[in-house]
Amino acid sequence: MPAKKKATAQRTPRKAAVVKAAAGEAALFDRVAAILEQACGNVVRAVNSNMVLAYWLIGREIVQEIQGGGKRAEYGKQVMANLAQRLTQRYGQGFSVTNLQNFRKFHQE
Repeated sequence: MPAKKKATAQRTPRKAAVVKAAAGEAALFDRVAAILEQACGNVVRAVNSNMVLAYWLIGREIVQEIQGGGKRAEYGKQVMANLAQRLTQRYGQGFSVTNLQNFRKFHQE
């Protein structure tokens, strides 16, 4: 019987080591996950900032291209429609004539 108690005594430290290792791995996972979540948040903020700047710059380009009096009004409508169509073909949704007009207003504000 003393042999069984000795074997049980040997398993207890091993089990404690396994539990400790599992806790260490869980803590490692939590730290790595926190780093990735922070990085993802930073990426989203950077993308948003760059998109706001891009929209303002697009508005500026439109204002510079389409400025002037009545003779340029029809020309401006045609330019906006053509630009919207080409941008949508290349980049997908988000570049309708209405959105381009909003970019223009954003620049002017």
